[in-house]
Amino acid sequence: MTRRDPVPSSPRILLLFDSVLQLTALSAMLTANGFRVSAASDLAHALAFAERGQFELAIVDLPEGRADRAGLLALVRTRGARVVAVTGPTTRVDLDAGDRTVSRPLSATHLLHTVQMLLAEQRQGR
Repeated sequence: MTRRDPVPSSPRILLLFDSVLQLTALSAMLTANGFRVSAASDLAHALAFAERGQFELAIVDLPEGRADRAGLLALVRTRGARVVAVTGPTTRVDLDAGDRTVSRPLSATHLLHTVQMLLAEQRQGR
């Protein structure tokens, strides 16, 4: 894979994962594909990023039994961001959780394709 350094016009992505290992790997993959990433391993830091910055997309891990992320999802949506909700294979997700839902185990290729598709839709005004 060829590394593309983010440029100021690159889409900004907010990434929230409790697992530091997953957070680090996904952040590296997205950055390598030219995105500017703000990564948070807890809700408080993700909310702080969302309040200070403008994001085109948020990728939010929604672990089973964690309903505390609805405020973050609402905040990024009011600022025009699309949302990819990452869930467990058996997690039931409210339809308002994300513009797209991706189930674990994650495929980096599938997640990247989903991100690119949502950003293309956003640019086209859909």
